[in-house]
Amino acid sequence: MAAPIPKDGKQSDPRYQLFTTVYATCFSPCGRYLVAGNNFGKIAVYSLSSALSPDATEENKAPLYIYRAHDGPIYSFSSTDTFLISAGTRDVLGWKWKDLIAREPKVAWVLAIPRGDGFESPETNALALSNTSNGTQTLYAGCGDNNIYGWELDTGTCVMTMKGHSDFVHCLATKNSGNELVSGSEDGSVRIWDPRCPEEHVQMFEPSKHDVSLPFLFAFLSQLHLLAKES
Repeated sequence: MAAPIPKDGKQSDPRYQLFTTVYATCFSPCGRYLVAGNNFGKIAVYSLSSALSPDATEENKAPLYIYRAHDGPIYSFSSTDTFLISAGTRDVLGWKWKDLIAREPKVAWVLAIPRGDGFESPETNALALSNTSNGTQTLYAGCGDNNIYGWELDTGTCVMTMKGHSDFVHCLATKNSGNELVSGSEDGSVRIWDPRCPEEHVQMFEPSKHDVSLPFLFAFLSQLHLLAKES
């Protein structure tokens, strides 16, 4: 159940605070600003120098401003030296940091998530950015259709789709100049990919298969079930 957004725009409305969830945060490249994205699709921009000063007041800790960025929840942020990248429902959006700092937010570019067989684009739960040795940047998005998509940021072209997970992709990380990508999914698996050969994952781990506490938990629950039947 979603809480109504106050018509007067005041974030102090207790109903708004009760139902607000922050899913994503990100520092600006200069380190002086912080952004937070919530389940209402809004981005709050904070000045860290004001909020963290020894004599900061409640007013100093308040956002510089809040604006609506997405129609639905914002689940993930990433950042380059120039752009804040936000994702959640529907498209991935790029915002120039200089516009955000000037309190003039406007969409700089849009990356559309492929729709596949569905009527709407899946949500994006995770973003990861890699810098290759030739100077190009690739943005990866882990999505609710179980896939991972990769774009060349310079051209905005979707250059790869990594398939293998059987449920939502929730987290991503890169290393080694973008030659390794790791993903975690609601299917319980962790998969390592080589974006140069995105057709299939390189390795897969399933942490739950090695969690020795789970058999004991199932045995305990079974005993509880038997006791309940006997009583």
